[in-house]
Amino acid sequence: MHEDDMRNVRLALTISPLNGETPASIGSRLAARNGVRPRDLCSDTGMRWPFLCSGHPDQLALLADVGGLELEHLVLWSAQQVRTGHYRVGHTRSSTGVFRRTSSRVCPKCIEEVLGEMGRYGAHQLLEWNVLCLSGCERHETALLDLPSAATTHETYDVVAQVDLHRDLVKQAADRQQEYEATEFETYVRGRIYRGPQADWLSGLELTHLHGACMTLGAAICGAPLQHFSSYGQNQERQFCVEGLRVLSPGPESLLRCMEELKARSRSRRPYYSTDLGAFYHWLRAARERPELQGLVACVHAFAVRSYTMKPNRRVLGRAVPGVQRMSFDTARKQTGLGVALLKRLIGHVEGFPRQRLQP
Repeated sequence: MHEDDMRNVRLALTISPLNGETPASIGSRLAARNGVRPRDLCSDTGMRWPFLCSGHPDQLALLADVGGLELEHLVLWSAQQVRTGHYRVGHTRSSTGVFRRTSSRVCPKCIEEVLGEMGRYGAHQLLEWNVLCLSGCERHETALLDLPSAATTHETYDVVAQVDLHRDLVKQAADRQQEYEATEFETYVRGRIYRGPQADWLSGLELTHLHGACMTLGAAICGAPLQHFSSYGQNQERQFCVEGLRVLSPGPESLLRCMEELKARSRSRRPYYSTDLGAFYHWLRAARERPELQGLVACVHAFAVRSYTMKPNRRVLGRAVPGVQRMSFDTARKQTGLGVALLKRLIGHVEGFPRQRLQP
């Protein structure tokens, strides 16, 4: 077919996209509706299947023309890459930490429902199913199903073929009725995807950092030991996210109060911010260079400097300590050459000197 003719093709059999459905899913369904494979459909209409799956703008425009579809929908739900490892996911952003564009996850009840209504071309993929911190379908209140990996990435994108291949798994999962109830955190994440960031302290965080901050702070609140953190299951991690969001969403004052409570209940023989804040501090230390996390970094830095003894020239989260506000007796002894007992007696004679600034 001549290239000019290909650009004027309009399929006689089309589909109606679902809210949040990816362009690759739409292409897969269009192909099935017309009785061909996605690659063949693309070849016959001037598109390239791999580029369509990756959300190239020219391919989305061609798909809109071929299928009589709204280009705005295709662009919004295409998960276009904004830089290496970072994507626009609906109305929000995420990195590959909690988002997998090639993840083959479906709601088994959604699939069973549409297969019964319209046949095999009803099998579809919603973009939200590729967000790994969402573990279920809110509409059907059932857990998502991870389909086995396909041989190649672009076979994975052909959701109709993948559902055909794993039809028994989908039906078994739908029959199991594995119950799922969305948590406050998952509802919050879905709000981001479909409507954009909420007007709160976390609005600047992309989904991976939102999940990391909430989950690790929740783990610290729930007393999860750092050394066993990775062993907790999905249900426990979901609860961690709820606890973390409850504290972080209101703003820095809420986080400061939480950190004070974590310090007050510390059972460590020698309390310190890195142990009292547990997984949350270790996560933030690893991610501290990200510009969108600087509000969190500043809050934790201020708390640590104000609340714990510091050695001279100490750095907290990569930031210098502006002046030692609390000093241990051991540090004072080394700096003055005086014994601890003498230092304690001397402090007792210094009028107005706050005793808490020198701590054992």
